[in-house]
Amino acid sequence: MKKLVFILVILLPSGTDTDYPLKNGRPTSKGIEKYIEEKSDSLIMEYQNFVDDTLYNVWIYADDLNDYSIDDSMELGRYYPHEIYITTSELFLAYELADLSPEERSLLDESNKFVKSVVIHELTHNYIHQIGVEMKAVDRVSIDRAYQTHIWIVRSYETFGSVFIEEGF
Repeated sequence: MKKLVFILVILLPSGTDTDYPLKNGRPTSKGIEKYIEEKSDSLIMEYQNFVDDTLYNVWIYADDLNDYSIDDSMELGRYYPHEIYITTSELFLAYELADLSPEERSLLDESNKFVKSVVIHELTHNYIHQIGVEMKAVDRVSIDRAYQTHIWIVRSYETFGSVFIEEGF
């Protein structure tokens, strides 16, 4: 019986494989998909703990952003109300900053090219949108249209400040 248990422990996969594939030390498309699939809920919970508030109805996907007619080939994530898309293009330095060694970190002046940091950035867009919805629906506070999150074909000059502020967060 002991031999059988030993063989099963050795031969069966542990089910705790959390390694994400790398190519030349950088995240792969498949790895990005796996990371988002496995970590999106925990990233949302981490964000909620940080802001001490709840995010409602937000879904995170990994996909090729070129399929969404996004012209900027350097765009790492995109937010639409309640949906976040993280590119599967192999543009990221690592999945998380913690994946880099202290030496690798010291070589970076600054960078936003981490899968986790892009998710956090896009979650902030969602949070700002959610606050606006709550202000209008719950608190009956009117919001200048320059600060309302919508998909615009043509953006007016009034939106420049709000977009600049939101991207700054």
